[in-house]
Amino acid sequence: MNGGSWQKLQAYALEHGALDEIDRILIGTLAAKARREEDFAFHIVLACLVAAVRSGGLRIPISGRGLELRLDEWLRALYSAAARAEGAAPDPASFPEPRGLALRMAEDFTASRLEGRYDAVLGRIDPATGRAPPFLPLIHSGDGLYFQRHHAAEALAGARLRRLLDAPDLPFTPAETERTLETVLERRPLRSGPAADAAPMAFVGAQRAAMVMALHKRFTVISGGPGTGKTSLAANLLRAWVRLWDVRTPRPPRIRLAAPTGRAAQRLSESIKRSLGTLLGPAEGPEAEADDFVGRLPCSTLHALLRYQPATGDYFHHAHRPLPADLVLVDEVSMVDIFLLARLLDALEEGACLVLMGDMDQLPSVEAGSVLADLAPAGAAGNPLRDHLAILDRSHRSDASILAAARGINAMDAEAALATMPPPLPIPNSPSSSPSSASSSSPWPVAFREAGKTLCQGGGCRFVIPPAPLRGGNDPWRGGLDALLESWIGFHYLAHPL
Repeated sequence: MNGGSWQKLQAYALEHGALDEIDRILIGTLAAKARREEDFAFHIVLACLVAAVRSGGLRIPISGRGLELRLDEWLRALYSAAARAEGAAPDPASFPEPRGLALRMAEDFTASRLEGRYDAVLGRIDPATGRAPPFLPLIHSGDGLYFQRHHAAEALAGARLRRLLDAPDLPFTPAETERTLETVLERRPLRSGPAADAAPMAFVGAQRAAMVMALHKRFTVISGGPGTGKTSLAANLLRAWVRLWDVRTPRPPRIRLAAPTGRAAQRLSESIKRSLGTLLGPAEGPEAEADDFVGRLPCSTLHALLRYQPATGDYFHHAHRPLPADLVLVDEVSMVDIFLLARLLDALEEGACLVLMGDMDQLPSVEAGSVLADLAPAGAAGNPLRDHLAILDRSHRSDASILAAARGINAMDAEAALATMPPPLPIPNSPSSSPSSASSSSPWPVAFREAGKTLCQGGGCRFVIPPAPLRGGNDPWRGGLDALLESWIGFHYLAHPL
């Protein structure tokens, strides 16, 4: 196989969405930098690494059966997509059948790597000392292959997380915690609504255990699906934290609330205020003052919290200029990528507490890394995160079908998920919009149609830049776009990221 074979395979990958324009230029840039433009195995391994990052991973196996399986998975997915689109198996001259191809590519890549043919772009972490080589775009660490920027972010996040896990527990005694929980959950509880006769919220089982954990540990991860009460738990946790802090320290606690996006930050702030609005009792006195303090807490994006500097790509707050906060609570952590998590952990002040909340089963972040999904499955014995993880699995909403649908989707059980959903609404101007054609047997999700023509299956649309072979001819627009993407790749992949 040669470079020409890769160009044909790449055309399939671009056409069927397995690669995009940034991927194409990144792979081509690294191959050119390594002077391996004709190395088919190198191109496929890079494409597989790009695919892993796109799906929330940070690495792929660098050799052996693991690499072979990962290559086989990527090739088979692309082959199947091409076969479905064309109605027949792809031309073997352009796209060989994946059977056996992955093994040959894994063996070729490993042989070339061991011979040092990729040394211009691939460095290795010293297994004895853990020392990193001079900066190179790709890194071999342990049994994994990383882009250097992802490995650097993972290493920074790991080091800062270990520091948090090794920190002593908070000084609040069990007796102090129980008295505070009795006040917050029983004597002055949140209620199911603002009406005077609204029922008090019952915080028992996993919710109460999560609060106790977060009131003792410096680092806590709380994961739960829709309707499991994460926001109410956050409000009660903040109320308890403020009261416990007041017992120990004369100054007010420095609490920061954040989320990955402005909309999520606004939603967290509004939800906490709405929960506090259900409280009954005197509007004055120490208890009311504590709750008023929680209600006035601002909520910002993580970038605003850390004071991101767009001109330089740096953050104002970091290890040498830490964030002035005693407690940082972050919601919707499933949207946080490994780079932002690393920056947040790096900026925490000595002795600060961090609470991460979200749904580990949601889609990973747009950027690299599925942070919450990687942190949450920590229940195995011996895992240092085991005592810092709380899972909420009980729905407190009247419509429990939402959580049931989420569980069916997470289990990849289409029948169970669809059974919880109402029939789809008819789409105007579509053949299925007539009352006679709308039924519970209609496919879900429904395709958007215009004059009977399917536009976006499932309602999801994406902007696709046609690859150069499909556009044809000399295209100055294409050259300008390539230059822009090459500049972006040079900054993010070929320069030191952290």
